[in-house]
Amino acid sequence: MGNYRFICNHCGKSFESSTAEVKECPFCFWSSSVKREDELAVEKKRLSRTAGGKTGIGSYNPLYFAFKVLLALALVGSVGYFGYLGYRQWDQNQKKTGSFFSVQGEKGETSKAERLVPDTVAPELSSQERDLLLREVSLPERAVASEAEKIILAREVKFKTGWSDQLPSPAWSLAQYEQMIAEQERFYKITLPRSYKKKLTGLFENKYLAGVGAFAKGDLLATRDLFIESLLFPPYSTNVQKHRGVALTMLKPFITDTLSKIGALNQMITDQNRRQQEKEIEAEYGSLFALIQEGRWEEAILKLDQLQLVATQMQSLTQERPAMPPYPSTVGMIDQDIQRSLAALSTPGVSSTTDLLHVREDLAQKKDVLVDLSDEAYNKAIAIYQEGMTFVREGKCKDAFRVLSTIRGPETLRNQAQTKLAILAKVVSLPESSETRSRDV
Repeated sequence: MGNYRFICNHCGKSFESSTAEVKECPFCFWSSSVKREDELAVEKKRLSRTAGGKTGIGSYNPLYFAFKVLLALALVGSVGYFGYLGYRQWDQNQKKTGSFFSVQGEKGETSKAERLVPDTVAPELSSQERDLLLREVSLPERAVASEAEKIILAREVKFKTGWSDQLPSPAWSLAQYEQMIAEQERFYKITLPRSYKKKLTGLFENKYLAGVGAFAKGDLLATRDLFIESLLFPPYSTNVQKHRGVALTMLKPFITDTLSKIGALNQMITDQNRRQQEKEIEAEYGSLFALIQEGRWEEAILKLDQLQLVATQMQSLTQERPAMPPYPSTVGMIDQDIQRSLAALSTPGVSSTTDLLHVREDLAQKKDVLVDLSDEAYNKAIAIYQEGMTFVREGKCKDAFRVLSTIRGPETLRNQAQTKLAILAKVVSLPESSETRSRDV
């Protein structure tokens, strides 16, 4: 077998070998770069045929290349030329016609107003002002609150009330009551008989602590009556002056605190029914926001009317003095000095009804917005807007000014009308408007 000739692609040197496969180059000792010379020639021919097949031409043809370049340039030029013609035609149509107003219908169709050449409308105005005057907006089928209107509708006024459902001071415990008696004994240096102190603690447990339990259950009247009966102390002596000078003097901290609680309970009892009304109107006020968030404008208006009526009625009753339930019959057995204090507390002050002034103001502002957003008012505003724009396209600027100036809401439509009114005011205030000249002709 003859020798095979090899070429190393790494060092570029060639060499011969008697074997058909060579592991490495004898010069640079690379193995992956060694190729047989006859195999390398076959591979180069194959690559040459593949490159010629991709172009479809066996060899490079300058005329063919030039033809392709000219064809591409002609295609790009044609597209640009016809695109320019289309743009000019569209631009001319935009200048000759005004924008139109559209409202989405039930089936998504759009109604178009009659187009008019803007130059025939108020030629005294600049081109930019005429374009702005003729431009109309596309509004949704139902009214949508603007950002400013959303702020008013989302604003929540807190109910300010002087009513409290808590006692003016914490309730006494038995340990505190006994500690108070012991401290008073040390202070006055008088020791009460054990039997008398036992009667005091028994009265405290049976009446005062029972009143604390009734208050926890929300029974205000029972709490007050039990607190009153807790002041029915057993006589310390048959001598009234001695009884007052010793027993009632030593029990004065408890008596004073209990009287303050009875006064607070009298006020709570007289305000109880009215406070319940306040809670109900506060709950109804909260339900109003759910209707607003869901866009149920008509239902929100009805709810708001009810709230305004109740708030007005409650505010008018603020200065009234509700009747208070009488004290229990056992009050006549209490010491006369304590009875006089209880009599003074039997006439509570003016009812501390919630100040609804800010609530009523908030309801009035919300109603102004909701009325404009209602379907009836919204459709009426759209009809007025369309009528005004018809006068604009007909060149009747005074009529357009008169009609558009009646639009009060919603805010989106009102802002559009105000923009056009500012432009129309220039035409109406001119000595001789285009409308007058067109009528003279």
